[in-house]
Formats: sequence, C-alpha cells, structure tokens
Amino acid sequence: MKKFFSFFIICCLICSILNVRAAYASETTEPSSSEPETEAVPVILPTDKVSTEDIILYSSSCCVMDADTGEILYYKNMDEKHYPASITKVLTGLLLIENAALDETITFSQDCWEGLNYYNDMNIGILDGEQLSVEAALHAILLSSANEVCNGAAKYISGSVQAFCDLMNERADALGCTNTHFVNPNGLHDRNHYTTAHDMALIAQAAIQNPVFRKITGTYEYPVESTNLRPEGFVLGHKHRMLMYTNYHYNACIGGKTGYTEEAKNTLVTFAEKNGMTLVCVVMENSDGHIYPDTIQALDYCFDNYKKLTSGFNPTDVPVRSAAWTPLPFEGFDINSVSCVSDHTGDIVISKDSSVSSLSSSFNAADSSANLAPYRTALRNSGTIIYTQEDGQTAGSQPLYSSIANMDNHTLEDAAVSGSDANDDPVPTFIQLINDQEAADIQTADFSDDPIQYCIVFLMDHQMIVIPALIAAFFLLTLFFVWLRRILKRRHHRRNFERLRNERMKNNIKNE
Repeated sequence: MKKFFSFFIICCLICSILNVRAAYASETTEPSSSEPETEAVPVILPTDKVSTEDIILYSSSCCVMDADTGEILYYKNMDEKHYPASITKVLTGLLLIENAALDETITFSQDCWEGLNYYNDMNIGILDGEQLSVEAALHAILLSSANEVCNGAAKYISGSVQAFCDLMNERADALGCTNTHFVNPNGLHDRNHYTTAHDMALIAQAAIQNPVFRKITGTYEYPVESTNLRPEGFVLGHKHRMLMYTNYHYNACIGGKTGYTEEAKNTLVTFAEKNGMTLVCVVMENSDGHIYPDTIQALDYCFDNYKKLTSGFNPTDVPVRSAAWTPLPFEGFDINSVSCVSDHTGDIVISKDSSVSSLSSSFNAADSSANLAPYRTALRNSGTIIYTQEDGQTAGSQPLYSSIANMDNHTLEDAAVSGSDANDDPVPTFIQLINDQEAADIQTADFSDDPIQYCIVFLMDHQMIVIPALIAAFFLLTLFFVWLRRILKRRHHRRNFERLRNERMKNNIKNE
C-alpha cells in the first residue's frame, strides 16, 4: 500500500510539472526570466535593413518610434511581415475603448472560446454566462492576455468575430498600416494574420495616446472584486517583465504587451517615457530569449542619442491661406475667418548633436479635393509642416488644422473633446486628444511600499519557480505525514500489545 501511494504521488508530481510546462507553451507564453539561451554575438546580415550599425539585435525585426511626433528613431527590417501573436491585443483593446463605455457589461458564452484550447488558451478561465465590465475585460485583455475575453469583446462590439476583424483592418488602414491583415482579435496563429514592426508601432502609437489605454497598460495588477458566477473574485496581473520588478525591470517603462506562439516566436510592444520623450518599441520574431535585452538596447540607444525640442510654431509661418488648400466647409464660408492651430506645440525629435537652427521646414497642404463633412466648430485637416535635418532625414512633423474664427475662446482640446454642435456631424472618433492636465493625471500603480502587494506580484511573476516549489513542498509534506502516521500506528499497536500482555499475565496469576 505504501509503495502504491508513493508511486501515485510521484506520478501526480510529474503530471503537474508537465501541465505547467504545457500551459506556458501556449499562445501567451512569456519569455523566460532566466538569462538568454544564445550567447553567440548577433550580426547584421547583408539582407538586413537597419537605420544604424551602432547596435545589433538578435530579433528579426524592430521599430522604435517617438509617440508624439511619429518619427522613427531606430529600425531593423521594420517592413517585413511577421506573425504578431498576442501583441494583436493592443488594437483589440484600443477598439474596445473607442466603442464602449467602461461601465458597460459584457456577457460571455461558450461560443467565445470556440476553437480555443481550454487548458492552454483560456487564460482567466471565463465561465459560460459570466459577466465582466468593459473595464475588467480591458484589463483581462491587456494584462492577462485573455484570448476568450478578446472573442467576447469582439462579439459585443461588432456582433461577430469576423465583423470585428473587419473593423480592426479598417482601423489599421486609417492609421497608415500598409502590410497588416488581422483575422482574429487575440493573435492566435493563422497564416493570414500578419503585420510588420512599423505597422505595429503605428497602432501602438495611437493606443498610448489614448488616456484610458495608457492608464491600463501601466497597471501592475487589477483585482476583479466579484462576478455573477465568481463572488470571490480574482486578480489580473501584468506579464511585461520590464514593467514588473524582475531582472529585466526598466525604470522608464510605462507599459506594453507581450506575445508568443510557436510560429511567431516572442513578440513585444513596450512603451517607455524618459527625458520628455515617449517611445514605442516593437520587437518581433525572437526565439532565443533576447526579446527583453533587445528592447532595452534599442530604447537605451534612442534615449541616449535623441532629444526632444520645440520648433516654436507660429501660425504666420504658414503660407497665405486660400481656398485652394483650405476646403470651404459650407456655402457662404469666408476664407478669412480661418486660422491655423496645431494639436501640439511643435515638438520634434532630433539627434543630440543637432539644433533647431539646422532644420529646414516645408508645408504640405492637405488634399483640397477631399470630401470632408461640414464641421462648423470642429477642426479640419489643413496640412502638415515637415521639419528636415541637414542630412535630409525627417526630424518631425506637425499637423495643422483649420479653425473657424467663431471658436475665439476654444482651444484645440476643447474642440476635439466636446465635438461639434448638436446639429453637426461629430468629430471623428479616431482623433482623441487630451490636454496637459489630463496627461499629468495619468498615473501608474506603485506599490513599492506595500510588502503584501509586492509579494503577490513577485509570486505571480515567478510562477515557473513558485508552482513547482509548491508541488515539491506538498510532496514532502505528504511523505512526512505518511511517516508520522506510520510512527503513530506503531505506537498504538505497541500499547495494545502491552495492554493485552498485562491482561494475560493477570489472568495467569489468578488461575494459579
């Protein structure tokens, strides 16, 4: 019996370890927190297209973009197509934010996990009929990479996953993506589901400019207090190791999204903020554990070699206005009532050894033939000021908008947030601007002074070590209790033997 029991415990231990490894080989597997497997020095291949040879990455593709100006500071094969894996969820989360209120409720059904592996792809184990708020669903998607929640959110927004994918592709096209096609909202492998590091950077740029997305992606953990089927609730934890307190922790990191499939390898989107610059870094197809070192190297290079300056935009710098480049919004409109404003103060990113005086500027007028809606109090795209360095590279750009003169006391942010009059068409939902105060209010969670929270996050971040350790501890405790039970049983038998022996001796004495 003892041998059978010990054999059973050993089998359970082996199966548990195998299940843990299988779970981490799923679509949302994170790169190992251990040192990279490959120690060979990376090289730049003749076919590689890189912006500089000052840094050399292991990853096949990379793009670092300034989130404010859209300037690309570093790239490596950024226009090559790759499978994105779970970084697809950046766009899924953005569309959910743009098309639903945070307090709305999503009800999940079994068809939300159709085609998903229950053990490998159901990241938070959503139940049939379970309800989550949109806010909780966003945290499940962007923090815990919940594939089933992505499907449920897609059905909630568009009625079907296919319709939502059409919306994803439409949004990607609007952002300027040219080599992107999505067929699902979660990033599970499909040969027709692909993007590039450049396109993914454009998507991530739009995402980080959204204040709700920015707040969620910088959250370490999110407690779901309770649901209709799980009153005890559960906790959703972030998986990005540069944000968490790990050996890859990066002080400037303000969020990001991880991804992995066997076909895509490791993929990573990272947002970092330092020296007044907010950078988006996309790294794709890394299979040797260097996904985080590559990201850190690329970000360090850009922070060390570039600086942000203000161009000092003045409306008088724009060429004389005319109906040729400023489409008349409605009949009887007076062209002299138009003034030019910008959605930011003309921030540009240039190399640290350059200066504003070395830049040249040019104005690209918007297409005058564009069929624009007649906004009376909203802003209309008029053109873009392009700033160019002496070597011919673009240092930054500044979009300009036509503002009707009756907006005397309104700022750009007021127009973009409040929208047009009740009888006019609304401001396009793709334009979401915030003022400086709103940006300053965006805070990321910090629990460095809370030991309980720190321990919880530490345990969640080191599951590969903690889970086997707990299983081993359970096994040892089980063996201890088996041994203790055997000792107590022996003592019990010994006492019974002594009691029976004493009784027999007493009976023999009486008989004599």
